[in-house]
Amino acid sequence: MEVASVDARRTPRLAVLVAAVVALVAGMAPLATPPAEAWPFDSFCSNQQGGPPYDGFLSHEQVIQRLHQIARSSQGTVAVEAAGTTTGGREIHVARVGHGDTVMLVQSEIHGNEKHGTTALLNLLATLGNNSKASREIREAITFVAIPMLNADGGAVPRRQNVMSWAQIQARHPQLAGVPANPGAWYHNNNLGGMDLNRDFNPDLDYEPVAADLPGNSAGVGFYLSPESRTVRDVYRSLEQEFGRVDIFVDLHNQAACYGNGLPDLVEIDAPSPAAGTYDAAGANFGPEADAVGIRGDIVLVDGGGPNPTEGCGALSDFPAGAIALIDRGTCPFTQKVANAQAAGAVAVVIANNTAATPTTMGGTDASITIPAVQITQAAGQTIRAGLPATGRVADNPDSDFYTPLSISARFIDDPAAHGDWPNFDYDASRRVNVAVFDALQRGNSPFGKVTLYPQNTNLPGTALGSFALRGSAVILFETSGQTQQLGQKRMGMLVKQVEVGVRGIVDAAADGSLHEIDPGRYDQIPLRVSAPIG
Repeated sequence: MEVASVDARRTPRLAVLVAAVVALVAGMAPLATPPAEAWPFDSFCSNQQGGPPYDGFLSHEQVIQRLHQIARSSQGTVAVEAAGTTTGGREIHVARVGHGDTVMLVQSEIHGNEKHGTTALLNLLATLGNNSKASREIREAITFVAIPMLNADGGAVPRRQNVMSWAQIQARHPQLAGVPANPGAWYHNNNLGGMDLNRDFNPDLDYEPVAADLPGNSAGVGFYLSPESRTVRDVYRSLEQEFGRVDIFVDLHNQAACYGNGLPDLVEIDAPSPAAGTYDAAGANFGPEADAVGIRGDIVLVDGGGPNPTEGCGALSDFPAGAIALIDRGTCPFTQKVANAQAAGAVAVVIANNTAATPTTMGGTDASITIPAVQITQAAGQTIRAGLPATGRVADNPDSDFYTPLSISARFIDDPAAHGDWPNFDYDASRRVNVAVFDALQRGNSPFGKVTLYPQNTNLPGTALGSFALRGSAVILFETSGQTQQLGQKRMGMLVKQVEVGVRGIVDAAADGSLHEIDPGRYDQIPLRVSAPIG
């Protein structure tokens, strides 16, 4: 996924978490992986390219070998078959275990440089296929279907995209013969000769590419151009035909290495103001960082003149020295706003966002700025403004933790009606599945607890998650921190185990019926993913 915007000044504050987690279930041991490690919060974090070696990750040949090994060891309890081939002719295998009424489809490595989920998925298949009492009970309740390493061609590079030129697309779909390579389909990269497979899906499982629909855009559906996405579609459709619905769909990804859990700063408003309370805040790449003690003062809404005086883009009028400036985002750079407040005698600056989006680290450079600046949500800004006059404090947030090893999400569709009539769309079901994963990763003395929500302004109906959510599946995105080229093999055991434990949380909750008892509103209490430090 995208590289984080970062606060280069910030340093991690937490000690290393506890050591590795024990095996999921007694019985047949999962496939061998390096020992799990605690997430090293106090270590160097970087989104720079780490490079090889990659030989600790499984090749396509090793995945196929292990799938058949699992099938043999389970004495047929786990069934394995080839369901399709990639553009390069590599077989795409599907494994199935269990015969319960609840259907769960899990795929990994739709992006070729996102590999931890493949090993985790193989380990889960081995566990679910063993002869333990727990696994037998799960198989009675669940039909678990896995597609490990969907993008085997991209995985061999490794890179995000598959390997498929526009000419190869046209050869497979002659009706597109007159469509030029540029623009072609919006998610196909002509320079690389491949596409982002996770934009090639459509909720209409009978859809065939139509020249007039191309190139499309990110707010629309995909076109099923690739043999990889069409294989997933065929597996999904066959399960629908057999069971009526695919109850749960899980997509295992990786994101950039450096994201944080919880916004790093806070703004406190004192009683008796109606706005009294604590508001999470993002920091800035310029000026000093507020410490845990913080800076106190009157909270004063600025007047910088001009058509938008509360944006603080001009010299401030009648601002009391020693106060904390409340400024609206917009029009001029962050550094200009903060410099104007500092010149008027402000001891700190609170900038209220001008959209509903989560605040992110404020960019800019100005060595002359010597006061801390933080950004709060638009809603928090409106509440604080309505509660003036007030006093308060800007400080470091002691409850924020860096780094998060996993982000999850249930949200891929803004408005189901924008894509047709999809009466089975069930956002609450998706939220329950996400909460089940969150809960599983909090249990005991777990090193995986700092789970966050992937950005919630995502609207991607052309993803497998978006398309299958429209059809009625409860969906969840796993974004394990660190893509292949970033972390390489570092912390592989911990990151693989994290995925195993999370997916197993869904399996257990679905098998024992507790999934339906989860309050979907708890999803919104999971901390949002934020930018984390590099340095």
